[in-house]
Amino acid sequence: MPGGSCPSPVPPRPLSPSAKKELNGGLERGLVLLVLILTVLCGLILLLLIRASHMEAYIAQRQSELKDTTSIPSIFESTIARTGRGERHGENSSFRTTELCLSPECIYASSSILRSIDPSVDPCQDFYQFACGRWPIHHPLRPDTSNLDTLTLLKNDMRQVFKELLEAPMTKDDSSSTTQAKLLYKSCMNETTAERLREKPLLSLLERLGLRWPLVDPLQYTTENELNNTSSESPYISLPTSNKRRSLPDRSLNENFLNTFDWHRSLGYLRQMKLETFFMIFSQADQQNSSATILQIDQNEPSVPYVDLNSARGRRQIKAYHTTMVLAAELLGANRTQAVVDMKDVVIFELRMRTFMEPSEERRNFTAINHRMTLGQLDAFVPHLRIRKLSSVVFQKQFDPDERLVVYAPNYLKKLNELLKSTPKKTVANYMGWRVVYTLMNFMDKRFVTLRQRYANILAGTSHPIPRWRLCVTLVNLNLGMVTGAMFVTNHYTAFMKSSAESMIRDIRTAFLKQLDDLDWMDSKTKAAARHKAISMRYKVAYPEEILDQNWLDKEHQLNFSADDVFTNILLVSRFRYSKELERFGKPNDLKRWIMNPGTVNAFYTRTGNFITLPAAILQPPMFHPSYPAAKNYGGIGVVIGHEITHGFDDKGRQFNGLGNLAQWWQPEALRKFSDKARCMVEQYSSYKVHEVDMKVNGFKTQGENIADNGGLKQAYASNWRIV
Repeated sequence: MPGGSCPSPVPPRPLSPSAKKELNGGLERGLVLLVLILTVLCGLILLLLIRASHMEAYIAQRQSELKDTTSIPSIFESTIARTGRGERHGENSSFRTTELCLSPECIYASSSILRSIDPSVDPCQDFYQFACGRWPIHHPLRPDTSNLDTLTLLKNDMRQVFKELLEAPMTKDDSSSTTQAKLLYKSCMNETTAERLREKPLLSLLERLGLRWPLVDPLQYTTENELNNTSSESPYISLPTSNKRRSLPDRSLNENFLNTFDWHRSLGYLRQMKLETFFMIFSQADQQNSSATILQIDQNEPSVPYVDLNSARGRRQIKAYHTTMVLAAELLGANRTQAVVDMKDVVIFELRMRTFMEPSEERRNFTAINHRMTLGQLDAFVPHLRIRKLSSVVFQKQFDPDERLVVYAPNYLKKLNELLKSTPKKTVANYMGWRVVYTLMNFMDKRFVTLRQRYANILAGTSHPIPRWRLCVTLVNLNLGMVTGAMFVTNHYTAFMKSSAESMIRDIRTAFLKQLDDLDWMDSKTKAAARHKAISMRYKVAYPEEILDQNWLDKEHQLNFSADDVFTNILLVSRFRYSKELERFGKPNDLKRWIMNPGTVNAFYTRTGNFITLPAAILQPPMFHPSYPAAKNYGGIGVVIGHEITHGFDDKGRQFNGLGNLAQWWQPEALRKFSDKARCMVEQYSSYKVHEVDMKVNGFKTQGENIADNGGLKQAYASNWRIV
């Protein structure tokens, strides 16, 4: 996804039912609004004509020869002030330019530009201030928000749409999957049950996971240990069946627990909840053969924030993290004095784990980090981790020692192996228990929610908590994204919007191929391979067609949620997602499967498979609308499309061929020249300083995004000029 997009307010999108009612406000109000809009439009035209008078020579040059740079004012001039119709090139283009566009979409697009630009600034002196100078005036930060740009506004707008869809009354016409999505949301919004049960569900879950928190008073737990009633071969965790707790008189239980504590088994149970702890274990597309899947293991980030411990801000965040841990433990029944000591040990443990992690700068060469071995070899390398046993618990299959897998961070695993050997069981159990607590705090009673959000405010620099409904919308979208995606598409989307976006992808790929042909530093053999990769690149646009089939959707989401017990619902949906993962394990990689739901406001390039994904949520105003002028669409979603296409050829994407397989397809001299040009871009961006934090950009870490940003802008700009 491209970064640094110029902020602009969100124009009207497909309207929700409540918003439609507001449109029936009367003829007089409409006439007044029309007059105001036309006034704004006239001002825009006047402004653009004035600026155009200073740029005639440049525009003439651009008409005769397209170079590598871009000029936003020239795009505006060509779109609004030029006469004549744009030509369709082939059958790909869905957009034409006219002498003057007065559609509602054009008027709102013009308004968004006026509300962002600062015409008093010379764009040649300070382009950012010219383009975005008035943005903060019209878009002040809310107290619960740490940043605000175009995509953030679109995300906020989409949350409102999902809120209305999920809060709509349940009817007999709702499909089964739609009903379950609404029930999950309703249970999340029902705080009455959470306030009544308080910490009980969380304590019960910890016990069922084999993670009775050593620092919590044993009297807080029930005597029922459902793990004892669960077969050691079973992958499933018993759900809470009772909210009653019976006291345990034997306070030596914690000591007994630690003597029998099997963190490997508990780790497997946590993984079934989609909760990673020490490392990630998963089955995904094989980088060397994208049509197949393979078992893979990688490092995993601990919960402790990544900070500079030498800075005051970093120390403040670590202190806030430790305080949150202690207070959460106290809410669960721990003695505060003991919790301070025990959770300090956990923080130190996490910080040590973080120092083991291989930095992202050292993980950009996929051939170098793609370590292939057998489970037997890995167990011999890190015997204390017992990866083969864990794999059997997670994937419900007895693995042979000669089962092959990919390990991306062997040095991390080696250091982790030694750390776990030397760390007391008590600290390990406290850490694993804390990961569960930290993950679920937002769905507990208000004491936990307030504590969790106060910590989030410290990290983000905000002053107000996130509204409950936003947490609940996120919960439903993360777990039932195809269901909510279908609800959105059915109510707010059209097939024409999808086909128009597909047309733009073809346009921009054509521009990419033209620019590829014009390269003077790439040899013909490498250029032919690059061309093949670009032509082979597939795209997934808006939504998968199967979500429009309610029978298919209901069959894929057979759930039975409660309307008032979000905690149990979370466990149910975790089990549901885990079962889907088991269904796919060991099967060929389904390259047609969508891994992002249609309600995601983002875009993606997938290296293993060589395809881009543009969900429906990003294919709408202010990024895109079929009725927008061409420049608005190409300057919005067009840049995003070009960005994702270019990712296939950045410093990471270039390592994969047209089939999405890790392979060397570059001739040595072409690769050397590419590396030289990439190094130049690294140096360029590393010279930029963010004055607000007095830090320079790390151009090496951002090179992939910078390459994609530059390429995407060039392709979108070229596509627009081919039309006008």
